[in-house]
Amino acid sequence: MMGSVGHFDVIIVGAGPAGTSCALALKDSKLNILLVDKEEFPRDKICGDAIAGRSIKNLYKYAPELIDEIRSFEMKELISTTRIFINNKKPFNIYWKNESYCIKRYVFDALLLKHAIKSNRTLTVKTNFKVDDVIKEVSKILVGNKKSNNYYSANILVAADGSQSFLAKRLINLKIDHSNFSAAIRAYYSNVDGIMPNQTEIHIYKKHMPGYFWIFPVGNNTANVGFGMLSKDISKRRINLKQSLTQIISQNRQLNRRFHRAKIEGNIEGFGLALGSRKIELYGTNFLLVGDAASLIDPKSGDGISNAIESGIISATTIVNAHKINNFSEEILKNYKIDLDKKIGKELLTSTIILRLGTYLPFVFAIIPILMRRKWLLNFAKRFL
Repeated sequence: MMGSVGHFDVIIVGAGPAGTSCALALKDSKLNILLVDKEEFPRDKICGDAIAGRSIKNLYKYAPELIDEIRSFEMKELISTTRIFINNKKPFNIYWKNESYCIKRYVFDALLLKHAIKSNRTLTVKTNFKVDDVIKEVSKILVGNKKSNNYYSANILVAADGSQSFLAKRLINLKIDHSNFSAAIRAYYSNVDGIMPNQTEIHIYKKHMPGYFWIFPVGNNTANVGFGMLSKDISKRRINLKQSLTQIISQNRQLNRRFHRAKIEGNIEGFGLALGSRKIELYGTNFLLVGDAASLIDPKSGDGISNAIESGIISATTIVNAHKINNFSEEILKNYKIDLDKKIGKELLTSTIILRLGTYLPFVFAIIPILMRRKWLLNFAKRFL
């Protein structure tokens, strides 16, 4: 028998960048909102820790004090340049036009949640609550935890519960497609030689296409070092990601020299990325999917935070409009998908084409270092940073 049910205008499941951005964007809506997460905060989130310029720009509109706090936080790195190495050829640089950072998600996500709570007086937050049940009724939707028998209902449910979203599986029967899913591992290293201030590095090798190795400084002489590939190729070629990470470092003469004094801090951790290279249903009666739960991760870079924040903010507009007319049907909530496509649809398409080139025509990347020395192509690339 189901326990007592509390009702809210909106329930957001997942307090990562997508969910908290939605809550931030709803701060003046006067809607009664419940934000739940299975973890206590601060909590670690396995990621590359890069917060791109579009994320900072969007968040500044809703929580400028959040960005001010990030700026003053010591353990971070302001990023202005990405240096790209392809098959040990002469590298080239791409310069970021917007304010961008590398900062550990342990810090970043906690700051986001803190400012969402501070700015939204109608927001209730419940952490350490794992949603493992969802029930669709005629005029509302319920989520709950079976063990505690606690349930909550809402006019609109926002699924922001990550790349292997329980809610996406239940609401739209979403299954992992290895052609549109990546796996990655990361570790923190101290004392990596040759790290330049304000610069991230990407290393691409033909042997490990489609994928790349990265070095992202996060401040205090520490770097997020990782490697990721398309899951289809990992399975097909029986690749061990952890072994590949250490092999890339040990077998590449330049990298081996730079990691000679480096010390690994903690464990090598793995994570999955639901890429935005396939079309899925992002909405239905009484629910919306946002962020990684909506498979919105950039296929070419693996950046999920920018589109997570974008989708959370766009979903808030749809939510407010639906409550104004008291209509939470699929027909009304489809406006979220329409607005999202206008904002990031072309970018995802371009990134998908780049991913497919890397998958089926890896030799194309051999000529990129030559092409990228052309100013017009560099300017084109900057549009996606």
